[in-house]
Amino acid sequence: MNARDYSQEQLQVWAPEDERETKMAQWGDTFRSHITYVAEIDGWLAGFSDITHDGYLDRLYVHKDYQGRGIASALVRQLESEALRLGLQQIWTEASITAKPFFERHGGAKRPPCYRMALDSY
Repeated sequence: MNARDYSQEQLQVWAPEDERETKMAQWGDTFRSHITYVAEIDGWLAGFSDITHDGYLDRLYVHKDYQGRGIASALVRQLESEALRLGLQQIWTEASITAKPFFERHGGAKRPPCYRMALDSY
């Protein structure tokens, strides 16, 4: 998430400082239970993404130093391939303001309350 797209109040609701430890533990649990991919460049974590077994794209993140290099697109393509392998017809996500244009470019259609990307099984 890009902090400049949100007010301090919105950021505090989304990621309260006093819940940081708990949220980090929860993330670890969900990364292990979801299908998770990591993008690494020269030994550095450049990005990551994960999807549930029923097609919910939970997180898609690329470090600011690696944005604009196709990493998010590559991660989404990998998730799409896995979703097709699982027999899913679509992936959906609740995209941030920052991510909205990315998902629209990748075929996401706004269907409140989230973006849905139909998968072509060819």
